[in-house]
Amino acid sequence: MRLGWIAALGLAACTTEAPRPAARPSSTGWTADERAQLTKLRMVDWLAKDPTNSWADDPKAIALGRALFYDKSLSPSGSYACSSCHDPSKHFTDGLPVAQGVGTAGRHTPTVEGAQHGPWFFWDGRADSMWAQASGPLENPVEMGSDRMRVARVLSTAHRDAYAAVFGPPPDLTDAARFPADARPDGDATVPLAIAWSGMADADRTLVTGMFVNGLKAIAAFERTVLPGDAPFDAYVDALHGGDLTGGGKLDEAAVRGLRLFLRDGNCIACHHGPLFTDGAFHNLGTPEPRGGFDPGRSVGASAVKTAEFNCESGWSDAPDCPELRYLNPDFLDFPSAFKTPTLRNVTLTAPYMHHGGMKDLDAVLEFYSALPTQPVVGHRELTLKPLNLTPAQREDLKAFLRSLEAPVRPEALPP
Repeated sequence: MRLGWIAALGLAACTTEAPRPAARPSSTGWTADERAQLTKLRMVDWLAKDPTNSWADDPKAIALGRALFYDKSLSPSGSYACSSCHDPSKHFTDGLPVAQGVGTAGRHTPTVEGAQHGPWFFWDGRADSMWAQASGPLENPVEMGSDRMRVARVLSTAHRDAYAAVFGPPPDLTDAARFPADARPDGDATVPLAIAWSGMADADRTLVTGMFVNGLKAIAAFERTVLPGDAPFDAYVDALHGGDLTGGGKLDEAAVRGLRLFLRDGNCIACHHGPLFTDGAFHNLGTPEPRGGFDPGRSVGASAVKTAEFNCESGWSDAPDCPELRYLNPDFLDFPSAFKTPTLRNVTLTAPYMHHGGMKDLDAVLEFYSALPTQPVVGHRELTLKPLNLTPAQREDLKAFLRSLEAPVRPEALPP
């Protein structure tokens, strides 16, 4: 199974740093250190473990999760599925500034491709597993607007046999006195769904939540297989590694110049490294919020995950230990307005960009990094960032390199 390293969408930063002594390039034009860096950027066959999900690699769970990912009956209107915002024709994004479901969400939709890597999910890291992340859009009233009672019913009817093959026969939910049509916990106790949920017996709420979590873990098992494919860049690295000084002709001269800028003067690799071109960390770039106001980002996400219903330390997790969560400090000074570094795989096909979706194309992104025209509302900008002062030719070269990261969606990620 082909896989990347860490991941979500938009662009984090190219940076500059103090000059370093020039290394001697080889006959390929790359230094030994640079060739090592290129090798680390190539997609690799590696599937990260998920100790929170015992079914993460179960083929039957993957098949069930694939069906659920594309199933619109999970939403009350029958109009929305996970794939509505994570559309495979758009590399599992939606092409919109912010997600649109039952209502309008507050942030841009990140890609699912390669998203399984790293300990934190969402732009602000408020979930610490892929299955916990899936619970958010399902029960969010402005996204899918669903609830765990509905999910349990869909699992016990439309997906009954597939569910039983993984988790055992589903319980009987036909007693309307015990199991209302729709119900979920809600911070507002006056919401009808919350009233229905609070009226259920504790044992029945636990039963339904258990089915809901099983469905989430199946969805996550499928999403783990949604991986970027091999791109021209990967073929170029393979050719260099095999001794072809031209890189097999896989990249044109503009793309190679862009790659050199990415590694050298731009130092984009400081945040965009590994096979998925992301460090999986959180940075405050100081981008303006196009809809006004202030988004606290990681500072709120880190607090939220510590007390989340489905976090690693919850009774629903299968993990024996949760060091990432245990040592997380929500009061870390660099967290205000910091957001997760997105992958650059297929980035040219997944506009618009940033957590707010406010940069409509790569020209806008490169203009921002070239000038850094704004300052953060709260906190400080990522300290390694300096204006790149890119020439028009350099911007075109960087875009040519980024296009070399494009690859078709894998067939196994498409609807069953």
